[in-house]
Amino acid sequence: GVSGGGMHGSMSPPDFEMGGQMMINGMDSQTYEMADKEAKREKLNAVVIETMNFLGMAQNTDRFVRLLEKAEVTSIQDVEVLNQVKCETLSLPWELVTALQKRVNVWKMDMVDDAD
Repeated sequence: GVSGGGMHGSMSPPDFEMGGQMMINGMDSQTYEMADKEAKREKLNAVVIETMNFLGMAQNTDRFVRLLEKAEVTSIQDVEVLNQVKCETLSLPWELVTALQKRVNVWKMDMVDDAD
């Protein structure tokens, strides 16, 4: 049998975290992080584009995307936690952010429907 304490090492060693050498799907974790970030940003951009088209403001999409990136809002999750105070601090247009949040909610509900 396995001596007790086999599961004791569930805390990963710090160098394992920091080294970025963990392999995930054949990529090291930094590449994976990058790919993951990129995927999240693409998703966010898709929702931004939809929202801006919906508002009839498609011509401002690029500007809004740049503002979001400057504010380090790079994923749907980042959008969901924004509130008016944060938007003012980050100089994000609150009206657009609320429209985006509404869109995100609709979009998430669609995703849930697809899962069935």
